[in-house]
Amino acid sequence: MLSSGERADALLHELGYAQWRDGQREAVIAALEGRDSLIVMPTGGGKSLCYQLPGLASEELTIVVSPLIALMRDQWGKLNAGGHRVAMITSGMEDWEVSESLEMVRGDARIVYCAPERFASNVFLEALSHRTVDLIAVDEAHCVSEWGHDFRPDYLRLPQVVERLGRPTVMACTATATVPVAKEIASRFGMRDPLQVRSGFDRPNLSFDVIAFEGTGSTARRQAMLEHGLRDPANLPAIVYCGTRKQTEEVAADLRDADVAAVAYHAGLEPQHRTAIQERFMATDSGVICATNAFGMGVDKADVRSVWHVTIPTSVEAYYQEAGRAGRDGLPSRAVMLAQKSDLGRLVRFNEQRAGDDLAIARERGWRAYHAIKAFIYGTDCRRRALLDHFSDRTAGAPLERCCDVCDMLDWLPDPETIPTRKPTRAKAAAAPAPDLSPADAPLFEALKTWRLGAAEGKPAFTVASNKTLTAIAAARPQSEETLLAISGVGPAFIEKYAPDVLAIVAEHQQQLAA
Repeated sequence: MLSSGERADALLHELGYAQWRDGQREAVIAALEGRDSLIVMPTGGGKSLCYQLPGLASEELTIVVSPLIALMRDQWGKLNAGGHRVAMITSGMEDWEVSESLEMVRGDARIVYCAPERFASNVFLEALSHRTVDLIAVDEAHCVSEWGHDFRPDYLRLPQVVERLGRPTVMACTATATVPVAKEIASRFGMRDPLQVRSGFDRPNLSFDVIAFEGTGSTARRQAMLEHGLRDPANLPAIVYCGTRKQTEEVAADLRDADVAAVAYHAGLEPQHRTAIQERFMATDSGVICATNAFGMGVDKADVRSVWHVTIPTSVEAYYQEAGRAGRDGLPSRAVMLAQKSDLGRLVRFNEQRAGDDLAIARERGWRAYHAIKAFIYGTDCRRRALLDHFSDRTAGAPLERCCDVCDMLDWLPDPETIPTRKPTRAKAAAAPAPDLSPADAPLFEALKTWRLGAAEGKPAFTVASNKTLTAIAAARPQSEETLLAISGVGPAFIEKYAPDVLAIVAEHQQQLAA
């Protein structure tokens, strides 16, 4: 009979992996032996393998809980492509898709992905009652901590869910838990002698640059700096994190005005549109996506060369988690924060406007996070060292190339005080409707232009569709492939490649008009 370690090694090779990353083997062995575990690994450290391997090895059910639809969709898609019986239930799915997934849960699914609020559904609980749950893996486990940077009340119900399911083995995973938060996670879940895996937080292939902007023209200079950096193909693909949905749209539009192919991604978009944007970004090697934190977490795109923050994140933990989307393939990559001083006022207002039953705790948590991120931005010590110290990692940082703007010359970007700026043309262009369009359809034309820029993947936009064709689509508002094909400029090749995206954008526009 194989030992747990031998079983773990065999499973690793069955799934096509050559070797373990730091801490993975110990975590898998613990799950195979029914031992609770607390896994703290940096973004890109391989947490998902820790619960996928034991989940696929067992004939019983493994539940993976995550608040991140993008993460679930990404992992579910890859496991299904490998022929594994894996289910997923998220918001935005069609009724028939949910029914199909519930049948898999009742039947022979090895793993089911779901959000924490799914446990409030009696239908879901009924489906689970048909199975023995062997393992419950809680991703983003720091959300259960009232002192963590991303506390979510739905997570507080999970310990009761664990008991209701017969107390299966619990694996709590997070990339950003400080030592006090990690202790609270273990306590909340009533972990019994848990294995604690806390791998190093250093990302040697990442460089960390913080560039501060203040005074007259700081917004324009910040945008000019972003445009300068993203014109360099070495920094692509890239993710630009913004603070609001509106800002994602504005920054993406300004980048397009500067001939940088960029699209916006946020939770306000229709699910089909979000999915199409995500899939295009995953497939490109030159795209730029301007996103709120709704994007990126758990999305396994290995070749992101740079991550930019044009808004100061709410905490050091949030910053490091988002910056960690860069360079997951191990190649040199950049994390750049363009910090505008006025953003600190936004964080202050946000904290003062908090509401809820635990207001005192929420505000205390918010002020702690505020002072930590402010100290990081305006600190004069090594950025890497500051990040490692924040997570109580005492190991010496060992950068592969550049370390940070404190330790190395910031010679790859111009002077933030004197960088030339340009006058945006976005406002004027957005105000003028396309020819032959009613004012009601002009927004659809603009949405189609935005989509076209991403679909072109760096090639001239007209290679996807001409303005005349987009105008005709906006005016006709086609509801099917047949009506889309009837439009001048749309042929069978366009239908095969682009019809789902275009019809989803038209449908979203129709819903907005009806609202």
